[in-house]
Amino acid sequence: MKIDQALEAIKNGQRLEGVTIEGLEQAPISVRDALTLSRAGVVVPEQHIYYNDAEIEYDEDIDDVAWSEEYIDMTMEEKAAYIEQQEAALKNTIPTSISLSVRDAAVAQWLHTNRNRLSKVLEPLITNLYEAERQWMEK
Repeated sequence: MKIDQALEAIKNGQRLEGVTIEGLEQAPISVRDALTLSRAGVVVPEQHIYYNDAEIEYDEDIDDVAWSEEYIDMTMEEKAAYIEQQEAALKNTIPTSISLSVRDAAVAQWLHTNRNRLSKVLEPLITNLYEAERQWMEK
């Protein structure tokens, strides 16, 4: 079975137990295809995996993080305290939702795809609007 056939078989829910896949030792395999194959139990030689930034999708859990090159030396107790602090901060939020209607299906899809990013942007905006209105009403 060739690589493309194996990927199609995986996509269709077929198992690849006992199947020999031709081309794993010669052809360059994209990161995405290598991940798909590895999830199905196929070992892809690392030297045959190629990576192209343009083919990698946006991942808010990684792409929105401000990474630091600085090494932070923390004891296990400090790490535990930091995690507790972060969890406490999350508990202090009040989840809420807003119903929004749009006329364009593409916009609706974009909203759905970007809902977590929009939440991060809209929370401070809404808070500022609330504070501005409250101050205006006090005058």
